Amino acid sequence: MDALGKIRLEDYVEDVVAVAQQMWAPPIVCGHDLGGLLALLTIARINPRAVICLAPLFPRSWNDNFRSPAPLVRFGAVPALLWGRPLSPPPLTMSRDFLFNGVPAAAHAQLHSRLQPDSGVVARALTREQIPFLPGVDSCPVLVLGGDTDGMSPTTTLRWLAQHLHAEHRDYPGQGHWFFLGEQGKTCAADLHRWLVRTLGETLLVPLEEEE
Repeated sequence: MDALGKIRLEDYVEDVVAVAQQMWAPPIVCGHDLGGLLALLTIARINPRAVICLAPLFPRSWNDNFRSPAPLVRFGAVPALLWGRPLSPPPLTMSRDFLFNGVPAAAHAQLHSRLQPDSGVVARALTREQIPFLPGVDSCPVLVLGGDTDGMSPTTTLRWLAQHLHAEHRDYPGQGHWFFLGEQGKTCAADLHRWLVRTLGETLLVPLEEEE
């Protein structure tokens, strides 16, 4: 468990790249939260067909106006940030405000029980260190999605990100960080499907000669 706290952002990036390189064709990469950020950070390495970011975490160094969300910089996170220890999930009360808002209240306790510790080194990189902005994003289409009441990935920040990436951006009113589990989850799924079909068209299909 102690080793978890010292995992670097670069380690996660290498894991994504390693998986993508084993695929028979360039993948469509879709990620939420830290996964959304990793999807962006791997574009130049794996040349995906498309990238979909669901409420991606946002490094503090990318925009001077961004303030790191409370779950990452709370008092209980200090040992993880300073000494590279595992970062425990935020308490249930904080999770309700920053993660589960917009999700039916009856599901909050179960969702919270499934949260896992993460790397303190990664949290420190996101909140304190300089992470270079993204190269090579013009090589594939990007879609950025989020809820307009999200305290982890604020809609103003996601809009700024999409503008700088020349990406499409969509908000889901009244939804938070886990907006795809809220009342507009089906709408989100339909939007993703429509965007992929419209953006990639026939390239979504497996070539006939490769069908078995």
